[in-house]
Amino acid sequence: MTTATMLSVRETARRLGVHENTVRNWQKRGLIRAVRPDVLITGGEDAIEEGIGVDLVREWGGKVTVADVLPGHSTQATLERIRG
Repeated sequence: MTTATMLSVRETARRLGVHENTVRNWQKRGLIRAVRPDVLITGGEDAIEEGIGVDLVREWGGKVTVADVLPGHSTQATLERIRG
């Protein structure tokens, strides 16, 4: 399964082996997109500390909230229905 990951400019540059300014230039040119959500909602099936981007959203003062998941409506259940 593929999962999305939010990375800081510094971490993106480190992983790609380029300078942070290179990443910023790519962003300015529209080659990559920066996101900085004010609110991150994670499903109740995940521990909040394990959610993707939780640390970054908190770092810039955003709010992290856990939503209740209805039985059979989790991300995993949805993927299983799609895959058949």
